[in-house]
Amino acid sequence: MLLHQEIAGATIAGAITTLEGHPLDTIKVHLQNNSSQATTWQTGRMLFAQNALFRGIMPPLLNAMLMNAVMFSSFRYIREAYDNPCVAGLIAGIATACLSTPTDYVKIQAQLLSAKS
Repeated sequence: MLLHQEIAGATIAGAITTLEGHPLDTIKVHLQNNSSQATTWQTGRMLFAQNALFRGIMPPLLNAMLMNAVMFSSFRYIREAYDNPCVAGLIAGIATACLSTPTDYVKIQAQLLSAKS
């Protein structure tokens, strides 16, 4: 597979998984942040009624697309250069962690905006 095809596939996969998982992540963040006895279903319905299930999706969406592209391309490049999948995985993991940590913080703050408003 060509590198640009691999990057395109990784980018699309990152977008799809974020679109699928973000509403559940938003519910989880609200359940963790709220001390009430609301159930998962009640929290989900409340967020749906507030149109808040996808609040804060842009940072993780862009991050997942970029992170997957960086992870797959750096892994492939390092593995081809050094022929060591362990080293390639370690370096690709460090690179993606540097991208994901700040955007996860922004995402959580945006998800909690609906709880504060």
